[in-house]
Amino acid sequence: MTGPPYPIPLEPLPGFWMVLGQGVSLEEACEDHLVLTYGVGKRTRLTYRMTSLSDLLMELCSGISLARLATQHEALDVCGQIALRELLGALNQRRLLALAWPDTEHPALRISTAAGWPDCQRRHLPGDVCIQLSALAAVHRIDDEMVLDYPPRGLRLGLLDPLITGWLLSFCSPGLLADHIGEAVACGRSESDVRCLIEMLVAWGILAPTPANRDDDREILALWECHALHFYTESHSGYNWGQLGTVPGASTRRPSPPLNRPRPSLARISLPVPQTNVDSGILAALSERRSVRYFAADRPVPLAVLSTFFQATVAIQGTDSIEFPGTGEGQSMDIAYGPSPSAGACHALEIHLCVGGGQVLPPGIYHYDAIAHQLCKIATAEVSDALRQGAAGSMGHHQPPPLAIVITAHFERVFWKYRGIAMANVLRDVGALYQTLYLGAQALGLRGCAIGNVDVAAFERINGMPFWREGAVGMFAFGYPAPSTGEC
Repeated sequence: MTGPPYPIPLEPLPGFWMVLGQGVSLEEACEDHLVLTYGVGKRTRLTYRMTSLSDLLMELCSGISLARLATQHEALDVCGQIALRELLGALNQRRLLALAWPDTEHPALRISTAAGWPDCQRRHLPGDVCIQLSALAAVHRIDDEMVLDYPPRGLRLGLLDPLITGWLLSFCSPGLLADHIGEAVACGRSESDVRCLIEMLVAWGILAPTPANRDDDREILALWECHALHFYTESHSGYNWGQLGTVPGASTRRPSPPLNRPRPSLARISLPVPQTNVDSGILAALSERRSVRYFAADRPVPLAVLSTFFQATVAIQGTDSIEFPGTGEGQSMDIAYGPSPSAGACHALEIHLCVGGGQVLPPGIYHYDAIAHQLCKIATAEVSDALRQGAAGSMGHHQPPPLAIVITAHFERVFWKYRGIAMANVLRDVGALYQTLYLGAQALGLRGCAIGNVDVAAFERINGMPFWREGAVGMFAFGYPAPSTGEC
């Protein structure tokens, strides 16, 4: 049986309840579907094939324990189980489900997910194990509610009870599991519910045994700094909680700031007329560069042009190794040189080409090997179409570009070397690469448009690894311009 792309918890976890998210309601409309209301006037229809599913879904309005949900799931036949998982998966995909702990009448925690519930298994922990809060968890206020965010899993814990909030914050210092359980029981909580909560928080990574078990994932996550991870997830689709995109004047009543801000000056010097007889193609390309959002659908880009474009803009031109004296073990790092500048010569950006129909290459997604100068197909046409359609939406229309580049960052390379400025260096590299891609396209008769957003969670599923190992950081649509193009 194949589950939905957004998994749902069906394990009978003591103390956990599944509920509808804040501002979400369900109502029966007729004998085969329910109407879901959420957001600002948003409504959608959930179709079901069995009356028992309707009754089960309606229980979400007041909350249903995961123990009962798991029992009801097992009582259904195979078709019923698939239907239930699909319906719950559809709700979860829209971020309309949450978990409450330890009950729904007076919950202490409300747990929401931005990108599907983590597929983690609860493991029994001995009482003498030492537990501590992850350094990547952050507590902050949203309106009148305190929340704890954990970006690596896309989890948000609404902290609804002051005593349990204080108890969770006590995990900032390492402590024995048995002691933490005892403190929560003293607050009137069930020992079995508290143990289950702690073991699930450990499974999700919000809490961690100390000293932590050494594994590849933990060591790479340890390279991230809290501010960088929260900035990355909140500024890209997929793991974000806030608004993204163009929202003019959303947070202020002030008018749009002027293009040229007046500023005091000790002296103003007029520059001479620029030279016009300089024989340089790069100056012409810089002058003529524009963002083009409409492309010729009937004019495929030849493979030779693609090859030249990649060679001129992103191919690695040479490699070297540098030593870091005084690091204890005399560590070294491989570096590279290419057309676009990169902080510390890390060259941690990877190129993935999304190809649509009517091109020389078969539709799909291809990874560009910048050292071997080769393309390797990694995903199907359907996946490429979805990403290119997302690019069209970001450009303000519905016509997907014939070609688009998804830029990802191999974060470990940069974070291994830098602290404090690592994420900023990644974004500086992306900005430099955007301009390099623009100029390369301009020189070859192509045109392009840098995209301000890319779905991190969607590309994570394509790439087959967590976003905090290699995550999407940019997108660039390109092709031959349409006869009538929108430029800026």
